[in-house]
Amino acid sequence: MNARVYGRSLPLPVLMVVESGVAIAGEAPRGPREPRFLTSGVFDYYRHMARKLLTPGITMLVILIAGILLISCGGNTNSSNGSAAQSTPPPPKVGFEADLEYVRKGQYTYVWVFSRKDGQPLDKEDGAYLRTNAPQVVDWVTSEGGKKVIAGTNFDLALGNLDLLKKRFVVEDYTSK
Repeated sequence: MNARVYGRSLPLPVLMVVESGVAIAGEAPRGPREPRFLTSGVFDYYRHMARKLLTPGITMLVILIAGILLISCGGNTNSSNGSAAQSTPPPPKVGFEADLEYVRKGQYTYVWVFSRKDGQPLDKEDGAYLRTNAPQVVDWVTSEGGKKVIAGTNFDLALGNLDLLKKRFVVEDYTSK
Protein backbone atom coordinates (compact mmCIF):
# COMPACT_ATOMS: atom_id res chain seq x y z
CA MET A 1 0.00 0.00 0.00
CA ASN A 2 1.49 3.32 -1.05
CA ALA A 3 0.52 6.91 -0.56
CA ARG A 4 0.87 9.65 -3.10
CA VAL A 5 2.55 12.83 -1.90
CA TYR A 6 3.32 15.55 -4.43
CA GLY A 7 3.40 13.06 -7.23
CA ARG A 8 5.58 10.53 -5.44
CA SER A 9 4.58 7.08 -4.41
CA LEU A 10 5.65 6.43 -0.78
CA PRO A 11 5.05 3.42 1.42
CA LEU A 12 2.68 4.14 4.28
CA PRO A 13 5.00 3.39 7.24
CA VAL A 14 7.29 6.29 6.28
CA LEU A 15 6.72 9.26 8.55
CA MET A 16 6.76 12.80 7.37
CA VAL A 17 7.51 15.68 9.67
CA VAL A 18 5.91 18.94 8.85
CA GLU A 19 7.55 22.11 10.12
CA SER A 20 4.79 22.42 12.62
CA GLY A 21 6.26 19.32 14.26
CA VAL A 22 3.32 17.01 13.59
CA ALA A 23 4.12 13.59 12.16
CA ILE A 24 1.72 12.41 9.55
CA ALA A 25 1.71 8.81 8.37
CA GLY A 26 1.13 8.59 4.65
CA GLU A 27 -0.85 11.81 4.25
CA ALA A 28 0.10 14.85 2.32
CA PRO A 29 0.88 17.82 4.53
CA ARG A 30 -1.68 20.50 4.79
CA GLY A 31 -0.55 23.82 3.58
CA PRO A 32 2.17 25.03 1.23
CA ARG A 33 5.16 23.80 3.23
CA GLU A 34 7.44 20.96 2.04
CA PRO A 35 7.64 17.91 4.29
CA ARG A 36 10.96 16.52 5.60
CA PHE A 37 11.27 12.75 5.34
CA LEU A 38 13.08 10.82 8.08
CA THR A 39 14.98 8.37 5.89
CA SER A 40 17.88 7.85 8.32
CA GLY A 41 15.71 7.94 11.41
CA VAL A 42 17.78 5.48 13.47
CA PHE A 43 20.98 7.47 13.11
CA ASP A 44 19.23 10.77 13.74
CA TYR A 45 17.61 9.32 16.85
CA TYR A 46 20.92 8.11 18.33
CA ARG A 47 22.70 11.36 17.47
CA HIS A 48 19.88 13.33 19.08
CA MET A 49 19.86 11.12 22.20
CA ALA A 50 23.64 11.26 22.53
CA ARG A 51 23.53 15.05 22.44
CA LYS A 52 20.63 15.09 24.86
CA LEU A 53 22.31 12.74 27.37
CA LEU A 54 25.97 13.71 27.05
CA THR A 55 25.63 17.47 27.10
CA PRO A 56 24.35 17.69 30.70
CA GLY A 57 26.90 15.06 31.81
CA ILE A 58 29.81 16.94 30.27
CA THR A 59 28.53 20.20 31.72
CA MET A 60 28.34 18.68 35.20
CA LEU A 61 31.84 17.20 34.82
CA VAL A 62 33.31 20.58 33.84
CA ILE A 63 31.56 22.28 36.78
CA LEU A 64 32.82 19.59 39.17
CA ILE A 65 36.43 19.87 37.97
CA ALA A 66 36.30 23.67 38.14
CA GLY A 67 34.90 23.48 41.68
CA ILE A 68 37.62 21.10 42.82
CA LEU A 69 40.31 23.32 41.32
CA LEU A 70 38.92 26.41 42.98
CA ILE A 71 38.72 24.71 46.37
CA SER A 72 42.16 23.11 46.19
CA CYS A 73 43.88 26.25 44.92
CA GLY A 74 42.34 28.41 47.60
CA GLY A 75 45.67 28.74 49.39
CA ASN A 76 46.34 28.75 53.09
CA THR A 77 43.43 30.35 54.88
CA ASN A 78 44.98 30.12 58.36
CA SER A 79 45.49 33.53 59.81
CA SER A 80 48.53 34.21 61.94
CA ASN A 81 46.69 36.85 63.96
CA GLY A 82 45.65 35.64 67.38
CA SER A 83 46.79 32.04 67.01
CA ALA A 84 48.44 31.25 70.32
CA ALA A 85 49.03 27.59 69.48
CA GLN A 86 51.63 28.25 66.77
CA SER A 87 54.68 26.09 67.30
CA THR A 88 58.10 27.56 66.76
CA PRO A 89 60.75 25.36 65.20
CA PRO A 90 63.49 24.24 67.57
CA PRO A 91 66.71 26.22 67.32
CA PRO A 92 69.37 24.61 65.17
CA LYS A 93 71.95 22.55 67.00
CA VAL A 94 75.46 23.96 67.15
CA GLY A 95 78.82 22.74 68.34
CA PHE A 96 79.09 19.29 69.88
CA GLU A 97 75.34 18.54 69.57
CA ALA A 98 75.38 19.27 65.82
CA ASP A 99 78.46 17.09 65.31
CA LEU A 100 76.93 14.26 67.33
CA GLU A 101 73.72 14.52 65.28
CA TYR A 102 75.79 14.35 62.09
CA VAL A 103 77.43 11.07 63.18
CA ARG A 104 74.08 9.62 64.33
CA LYS A 105 72.55 10.32 60.93
CA GLY A 106 75.21 7.99 59.55
CA GLN A 107 73.21 5.16 61.20
CA TYR A 108 76.21 3.63 62.94
CA THR A 109 75.63 0.93 65.52
CA TYR A 110 78.12 2.43 67.98
CA VAL A 111 79.02 6.07 68.69
CA TRP A 112 82.05 6.86 70.86
CA VAL A 113 83.48 10.20 72.01
CA PHE A 114 87.21 10.53 72.75
CA SER A 115 88.95 13.43 74.50
CA ARG A 116 92.34 13.92 76.16
CA LYS A 117 92.56 13.38 79.92
CA ASP A 118 94.26 16.75 80.44
CA GLY A 119 91.48 18.61 78.49
CA GLN A 120 93.85 19.93 75.80
CA PRO A 121 92.96 19.77 72.09
CA LEU A 122 93.94 16.57 70.33
CA ASP A 123 97.08 16.83 68.20
CA LYS A 124 98.34 14.89 65.17
CA GLU A 125 99.91 12.19 67.36
CA ASP A 126 96.59 11.63 69.16
CA GLY A 127 94.78 11.34 65.81
CA ALA A 128 97.33 8.83 64.51
CA TYR A 129 97.07 6.83 67.75
CA LEU A 130 93.26 6.69 67.50
CA ARG A 131 93.28 5.62 63.83
CA THR A 132 95.94 2.96 64.51
CA ASN A 133 94.24 1.41 67.57
CA ALA A 134 90.64 1.73 66.30
CA PRO A 135 90.83 0.92 62.58
CA GLN A 136 87.18 -0.26 62.58
CA VAL A 137 85.89 3.30 63.01
CA VAL A 138 84.35 4.53 59.76
CA ASP A 139 83.66 8.19 60.58
CA TRP A 140 85.74 10.59 62.71
CA VAL A 141 84.35 14.07 63.47
CA THR A 142 86.36 16.65 65.44
CA SER A 143 84.30 18.86 67.76
CA GLU A 144 84.62 21.64 70.37
CA GLY A 145 87.68 23.21 68.81
CA GLY A 146 89.55 19.93 68.50
CA LYS A 147 89.07 18.89 72.15
CA LYS A 148 86.72 15.99 71.33
CA VAL A 149 86.50 13.46 68.53
CA ILE A 150 83.25 11.64 67.76
CA ALA A 151 83.64 8.18 66.22
CA GLY A 152 80.96 6.26 64.32
CA THR A 153 81.39 2.52 63.79
CA ASN A 154 79.46 -0.71 63.34
CA PHE A 155 82.07 -2.64 65.35
CA ASP A 156 81.95 -2.85 69.15
CA LEU A 157 85.23 -1.32 70.29
CA ALA A 158 84.83 -3.11 73.64
CA LEU A 159 85.74 -6.29 71.75
CA GLY A 160 88.81 -4.56 70.28
CA ASN A 161 91.33 -2.12 71.75
CA LEU A 162 88.97 -0.07 73.93
CA ASP A 163 90.98 -0.79 77.12
CA LEU A 164 94.14 0.45 75.40
CA LEU A 165 92.35 3.62 74.26
CA LYS A 166 90.98 4.24 77.79
CA LYS A 167 94.55 4.41 79.16
CA ARG A 168 95.28 7.52 77.05
CA PHE A 169 91.82 9.12 76.48
CA VAL A 170 88.55 9.80 78.24
CA VAL A 171 86.12 7.51 76.39
CA GLU A 172 82.36 8.08 76.45
CA ASP A 173 79.81 5.72 74.90
CA TYR A 174 77.06 7.74 73.13
CA THR A 175 75.47 4.72 71.47
CA SER A 176 72.21 4.85 73.41
CA LYS A 177 72.28 8.48 74.61
